[in-house]
Amino acid sequence: MCVCVCVCVCMCMCVCMCACLCLCLCLCLCLCLCVCVCACRCNAGSTGQGGLCTECVSGTYKPDRGSSNCTSCPTNSDSPVGSIMAINCTCNAGFSGPQGELCLQCAAGKYKQSPGTAFCDACPSNSMSPLQSMVLTACTCNAGWTGLASAEGSCSACIAGTYKDFQGSLSCLLCAPGKFSVETSKINSTCTDCLPNMHSDNGSNVNTNCTCNAGHSGFNGGPCTQCIAGKYKIGPGDAACSNCAKGQYSMVVAATSDMCPECPTNSDAPEASDEKVDCICNAGSSGPDGGLCTECVSGTYKPHRGSANCTNCPTNSDSPVGSIMATNCTCNAGFSASKNGLCSQCAAGKYKAVSGTALCDACPSNSISPLQSTASTACTCNSGWTGPDGKACTACPDGQWSSVGDPCSVCPLWRLKGCAAKRTSGAATHWDYARCECHLNYFDSRSQTMQRVKVEL
Repeated sequence: MCVCVCVCVCMCMCVCMCACLCLCLCLCLCLCLCVCVCACRCNAGSTGQGGLCTECVSGTYKPDRGSSNCTSCPTNSDSPVGSIMAINCTCNAGFSGPQGELCLQCAAGKYKQSPGTAFCDACPSNSMSPLQSMVLTACTCNAGWTGLASAEGSCSACIAGTYKDFQGSLSCLLCAPGKFSVETSKINSTCTDCLPNMHSDNGSNVNTNCTCNAGHSGFNGGPCTQCIAGKYKIGPGDAACSNCAKGQYSMVVAATSDMCPECPTNSDAPEASDEKVDCICNAGSSGPDGGLCTECVSGTYKPHRGSANCTNCPTNSDSPVGSIMATNCTCNAGFSASKNGLCSQCAAGKYKAVSGTALCDACPSNSISPLQSTASTACTCNSGWTGPDGKACTACPDGQWSSVGDPCSVCPLWRLKGCAAKRTSGAATHWDYARCECHLNYFDSRSQTMQRVKVEL
């Protein structure tokens, strides 16, 4: 409101046409003094009292001049400082709607990064975000998928043999050992169990990854059966069970090592033997099945495997310890095999020094040995001959005599009575100590004949 005081000085010039009609021209000069008192009001977008105005804060607006308060934007929207209209209110990140109107939260699986009127964007395929998501990184790969959902197609399906039962960017988990899965994008941990007695590695993606455990045999994928007693299998796989070696046995079912016990000494068992009694004594040994087998003693033999007793060699024969055939029985020293296979004693005048199949050897000429002689030294020179036992014999000189095996001695003269010393053939005369007789080719003075005559003394 203004109050003015004016002082005016006017100069007028009038022209009267008649007594009642005048035309005046005035020139006035005024000097005014005004005092004004004004009432100030806040502009739109500002509010205040007593002439002090502040801009509407962010998230509010004021469309009119005056001192009224700024109006809040609708829930989940915002506006710049000093906004003057409702349409200055735009939905926050994570919310969407028209300017100045109700803003709705972005649904799960969507996001909105900036405030404004734009719609919420969908997460990349196979990913999900929480409600009101404001950034792309809020989109994470779904269960059954893995990766970083930063761009379309970045989530990859969990491959067969893996699974992921949670939301996020972590890697898919491997099926546990002993399980497998042929599914992709698997969202739970219920991988399929291998059949009994089978095993698979982590992350197996087909049933043929299931292989039979040690001690079991079968095709990959199953079924698997236990190795029977007498067999074993050391590692997993589709290999057949292996036999315990010849001379071994095992009573263990589903054995996982080749530690098959050895049969007792001097016994044997066929491959894959499943009991100790499968160990039977070898030829040349005797004892109970599965028990201690002892070798046949000298002079016996056993040609077959089993628990039978050893057989005695024929009389006057012997065999080495552990003999397995009758032919191992050979005639003892002093005996020799005959045509009927029996061992006959060496005749007088023969000997055999060692056991075996050899024939008896004849004593040197002019020597003799007892029956069953076992050494050449058993051969001693005949009467009238002399020499080392078992060696060549030489005739006693004229006028000497000898008994069997003795050296030659001078013949007593009285033993010579009745015999002439007439030599008829050039051979020497041979004398026996017990009786004096002229040998062949010598002359007998009493009979006048050329013969061997005993002279009675």
